[in-house]
Amino acid sequence: MTGSVGIVLVSHSAELAAGLRELLLQVGGQSLAVEAAGGTDEGGIGTSYDLVRAAIEKADGERACS
Repeated sequence: MTGSVGIVLVSHSAELAAGLRELLLQVGGQSLAVEAAGGTDEGGIGTSYDLVRAAIEKADGERACS
C-alpha cells in the first residue's frame, strides 16, 4: 500500500486538539496531514459532527466523505 494517510485529532477541548496538532507538526514536519476537531460549534467543551467531518475532509486531501 502506498500513499499518505490523514490524521484527525478529536477532543472535547479545542485547545487540546490544536495543541497536539502543533506538537505533531513540529515533530513530524509541516507536510503531515494532521487536522484538529475539538469543541463545539460555539467554542465550548464537547464535540461537533460538522467540525469532525470538515477535519476529515481536509485531512483526506479535500476528497468528499462518503
